[in-house]
Formats: sequence, C-alpha cells, structure tokens
Amino acid sequence: MFKVGHIDNPAGISARNLLTAYRLMNYEAVIPVPDTTLKSATAVFDKPKKAKEDKTGIQLFPNPATDYTIVSYTMEGRCIMELLSKDGRLIRTENLKRGNNQYLLRTGDLPSGVYTLKLKGSNKSLTTKLVIQ
Repeated sequence: MFKVGHIDNPAGISARNLLTAYRLMNYEAVIPVPDTTLKSATAVFDKPKKAKEDKTGIQLFPNPATDYTIVSYTMEGRCIMELLSKDGRLIRTENLKRGNNQYLLRTGDLPSGVYTLKLKGSNKSLTTKLVIQ
C-alpha cells in the first residue's frame, strides 16, 4: 500500500475515494482535536444600544441600493408607492398591500442618484430618500 498526501480538490477527493474503495490505498481522515489547555474567560458585554426610532414609518435596506432595495412599511388601507426623481418627475408607481409589509423595489435599471420615495395611504403620507449607486 502507498500513502497519498492531503488532497483538497474535487478530482483528488474522487481519486482518493476510488482508490480506497478498491482497497488500493488506506485513508484515515484527520480529525482536529480542540486545545484543552486554554482557559475560558467571562464575557463582558456593553449595555445594549437602543435602536433609532423610525420617524418616517418607512425603512429601506440596503440604502444606498444598486440592484434592489426592500421597502418595509406600515400603512392602513389602500397604499400607493411613488418613486420620484431629484427634480420631482414621477419614475414609478406601484399599488402596495396594506398593513405591516415589505416590497422589493428593483433599481438596477435606474441611473445613479438621489430619489424620493412616497407612500400614500388613505389617512397618511410617508416620504423618505433613496440613494442609488
């Protein structure tokens, strides 16, 4: 029998498995053993920071966006989303579901820049900025 060194590529793994199956080589997998001489320490955590309060009612992530952004919102009743360019031109309009929801907004076809995203509901209107890279 002969010994083959450590092989990481798929072809090498397949060859090793075939040679082992036909009993042309012996293979024992190396199992790493943890170092038991290390001592554990007590973890100390900082006080948790409070999340920023959402003043608009709309959350965009990622923002700045490249190919898409996810619009997370809470609206009662009928909801319309409008995407406006920097100069106020209407770029896109979508009817959205009411309630606490998310919407995937594809931005890959839009030029880089700063846009305004408006959500209009039956009793309120929400506005935020969207940056596209």
